[in-house]
Amino acid sequence: MPPAGEALGAETVIDISHESLMRVWQRLDIWADEEARSAQTYRRLADAAALHAAGMAGLWRNPELQLAIDWRDNNHPNETWASRYHAGFAAAMEFLEASRTLRQQEEDQEESARQAEIRRQQELAEAAVKLATEQRRRARAAVVGVIVALLLAAFGGYEALTAIKKTAVAHRAEVRAVSALSRQFTERGDATTGMLAALPMMPNATLPGARPHSAPAAMALLDGWSHHREIATMIGHTSEILNASFSPDGQSVVTASRDNTAGVWDAQSGAVLAVLSGHTDAVVSASFSANGRRVVTASWDKMAGIWDLSGAP
Repeated sequence: MPPAGEALGAETVIDISHESLMRVWQRLDIWADEEARSAQTYRRLADAAALHAAGMAGLWRNPELQLAIDWRDNNHPNETWASRYHAGFAAAMEFLEASRTLRQQEEDQEESARQAEIRRQQELAEAAVKLATEQRRRARAAVVGVIVALLLAAFGGYEALTAIKKTAVAHRAEVRAVSALSRQFTERGDATTGMLAALPMMPNATLPGARPHSAPAAMALLDGWSHHREIATMIGHTSEILNASFSPDGQSVVTASRDNTAGVWDAQSGAVLAVLSGHTDAVVSASFSANGRRVVTASWDKMAGIWDLSGAP
């Protein structure tokens, strides 16, 4: 109001019905939905802060923590806005920052432990290489002894034969020592270094004077390979993976990601079997049904989805 055709002046009052606003102003619908989601996130955060202050809850961890940090960084809430929904804005922000600090400390500790483990593995590998080098040096010295023995064979075949036998014994001792070291690495859970230690004892037809086949070295290499833990690597999501779980038969894996999708993968090869897309926000959880034929997903978009895998991909 007023109706079309009536002249409008500086003092004219314009009346727009509430129904018209809700039916035509689509951006208002988007704003209202975003406000509701932002308020829901803040209320959850403020409630968690109050419980933590009362000693009834711990600090947040992922995925809740990362989602709350993203909300804070993207929406920049303030106390005036927050007072509409919950009075504990300052405590909520302190709780969120304390949670972030704890996560950073844990990540720093994990990184320090990882670097220490890398250094330990490097030291073990260097020790294995050093041992193999020393064994090769001794083997070369033994070969020189054989040559000398052969030169002396013209004067005494018995002495030459004895030197050859000693060389063979030294070689077998070298193989046994390196194979034992390889198995020690494998038994400690470091199958990769175990295999690296056994490789120098394996035949190499491309080199002159190649070593003969060695059953102990071959068995040590096979043992290291059989204990190698990593089976497959699954690559395809474009953002953090928040959840992963096996199918009931162990043949597939389902992952939930902040890229708004869930993925179904072959557990042996790591190949993608299906991409479950349709959510409009981060997928925080995904799991198989009891028969493994369907997947249920939960998303921050306030929706849960059930997906039939019979027609995948």
